[in-house]
Amino acid sequence: MAKSAEEIANAMMALLYRFVSMASGDLDEDPSDDPFVAWCKPGIPFAPEDFRFAQFILKGQGATLAEKQADAALQHSQAAGFSRFADFVPTVTGVEEGKITEGVLRPGSATLSGAYKRVIESTQVAALQEPEDTNERIQQLTAQAEPMREAYEKHKLAYDNAFKEYIAAKVKTTYDPLADLAFASEGAFLRSKAESADEAWEISGYKTQYQNLVAEIASLRARRSPAIWRQEVLQSYKNGSIGESAAFGDARLTMPYPGSFATNVDGWTDFSFTTEHVDSLSTQKSSKWGASGGFGWGSLKLGGGAEGSSTETLTINNTDNFSIRMRVAQVPLLRGWFDPWFLRSQYWRFNPATELGHSGAVVSDGASPPSGLLSAYPIAAIFVRNVEITMAELRDENSELVKTLKAEGKGGWGFGVLNVGGSYERNSAEKKVLHDLSQGKLTVPGMQLVGVNCELVGQAPHPKQGLTWIGG
Repeated sequence: MAKSAEEIANAMMALLYRFVSMASGDLDEDPSDDPFVAWCKPGIPFAPEDFRFAQFILKGQGATLAEKQADAALQHSQAAGFSRFADFVPTVTGVEEGKITEGVLRPGSATLSGAYKRVIESTQVAALQEPEDTNERIQQLTAQAEPMREAYEKHKLAYDNAFKEYIAAKVKTTYDPLADLAFASEGAFLRSKAESADEAWEISGYKTQYQNLVAEIASLRARRSPAIWRQEVLQSYKNGSIGESAAFGDARLTMPYPGSFATNVDGWTDFSFTTEHVDSLSTQKSSKWGASGGFGWGSLKLGGGAEGSSTETLTINNTDNFSIRMRVAQVPLLRGWFDPWFLRSQYWRFNPATELGHSGAVVSDGASPPSGLLSAYPIAAIFVRNVEITMAELRDENSELVKTLKAEGKGGWGFGVLNVGGSYERNSAEKKVLHDLSQGKLTVPGMQLVGVNCELVGQAPHPKQGLTWIGG
């Protein structure tokens, strides 16, 4: 039975969410909590060269001093642009326990850095005695951990890549019987490969030793004077500034990791499915934060708005022989200026003398859905590239879809989170998604960000009872 574009798009989104969910777990079990993903509608185009700043860590490249200075300036501009772009508090409007009732989980209008600064400047911390020699012990442990860090990160990356290969094969078994048969013979090998990478991480990458040191440092920091911790949080925020920019303002640095993800093959997972798999994907149980179950993705004609917004439904009449292939990567976002553990600490409250304290504001009420100033924050960006779509309608020169794809100008096609041919204004510059249409196949070779995996803060502030507060 033929499937509608809406059914196929919902199935694709269920598959993407399934990947994010399983990739957040480990080899032995799925994650106990569903990840909260803020999806873009449509995807936002990026080019590999947009991430020179992450690949070279803001160090100018070139044969001469002038070339290095020019490249360093370019990288700082890129870093400021991406950091400003990723600086948002995701909204959870439309989320209810067990389902999503409306719209797409979008980035919110509030900036993460602005909300975070406002919160930490309004905090009042408990008056606690700091254990003796805490600073010295932290310095000793940091000195022990630092020589291990490079080997740890190298072997962690190798394990992550092997793990993603295993997860990609395992995800397919949830909707494709043939993939299930293949996994019966290949799954053991892929798991063994991941386990071997884990063993190498343990032996040569100092996995347990390094993680124990980091955990002990975190524990000592939590037992330190909350006043010192607060001061360090404020200083880290100040130090996280890239510098005042005419184009991007005072941006706080956000780095994708690894920095070479955009030019590497490693870390990208192959995705594919056909109309034969739509029913099994669409009938999977919709999770609390999922995007399946008749969510309303469908086929949309993209207008030329500043955010690449969709304007109207684009009719597709013939989805026969539909198939889609693409590569997906989930890239962690690192922020040295942001300390979520301070927000979760039980040794602070909003100062009653501040606006936030007087109004009874909360960072998050911890409910489902949560509400507050900063209920969630982005922890990983989800990118896709090398998209290939095949279906009968793409061979019909008279179809609305083909005419839209061949039209000049800003318009394009939005399918689920995929942006095909549309324009998007990012950092005051218009980006166009390039595509090629020939012989019934639509190819979109470029890279686009389609969503962000987010972490929920939980109830905050949530101070212990009986504390004495600095300043009364």
